[in-house]
Amino acid sequence: MIAQVRSLRPEYAAASLRHLWGVVLAGAERPPAIASSRRHYTGHRPGELARPVERASQLIPTTRLVTVLTRDTAAEAGTAVENVPGLQRCLQPASRGTAPEMFLAALNVLQQDPHAVVAMLPAAHLVEHGHRLMPYVARAAAGTVIRPDLPVIVGAYPGSRDPEYAWIEPGETVEGLEAYAVRAVRRFVARPSQAERAGGLLGMLAVVMSARTLIALGWRHLPDVLECLEPLEDVVGRPEETLLCDAVWESMPRASLCRDLLAHVEHLGVVSMPDAMTGERARPEGQALAS
Repeated sequence: MIAQVRSLRPEYAAASLRHLWGVVLAGAERPPAIASSRRHYTGHRPGELARPVERASQLIPTTRLVTVLTRDTAAEAGTAVENVPGLQRCLQPASRGTAPEMFLAALNVLQQDPHAVVAMLPAAHLVEHGHRLMPYVARAAAGTVIRPDLPVIVGAYPGSRDPEYAWIEPGETVEGLEAYAVRAVRRFVARPSQAERAGGLLGMLAVVMSARTLIALGWRHLPDVLECLEPLEDVVGRPEETLLCDAVWESMPRASLCRDLLAHVEHLGVVSMPDAMTGERARPEGQALAS
């Protein structure tokens, strides 16, 4: 891990890692739209968060790791997160999808680090790919230091099987980010056919971007979610946050960070993690990715 991170250009690697925060999403509550797709759902139980947090901490200190849980799942997680020194928790009354979760975490992080870069790290992906995933998260973070306006996705073959996360088609290398093999995202594909997958689509494993960019994109594409969260900005980390959060969540809409926000962003980057075998199928011949 350390050797792979040191292979990045030192000036950008140091800057990105100094301000890199990880948001570990438990993903235990099934969104209503996919409740019947139990067989394909890869959400991770909150009580099993110790392992994904350990994987993420190989790159990001636990003092800069945040878990986002509902109050019910926080009780289930119990000592799994309470006994991790420095680990921070964001509590929401109920799950409303990955967008409100990430916005809530980003507002919390910005109170502590106005230059923060945040990485959305689904717990299931950390467990399945964590030992190889985190160096590519570091590469994506280094790219955001050069291009703070550009969200960078970490994608792989065959990618996520979780219906909550979209598939993407990579394009040409982003100018200025050649050293990190960051390519432009040509398009999103919500439910690709087998032929489309074989044609070179990447599943999303993580998303990295400046926390300020995340909030700005939220105001542009999901203003109803940010309007709900606006009253919390001045009380994050204070005792009154809990009561105000309850009131806010009564009108909080459901939204996916991938489908409802990133899918509508014009400029995105992607870093390809090769050989992410999940048992679904092998990578097609001739589809070797830049590492």
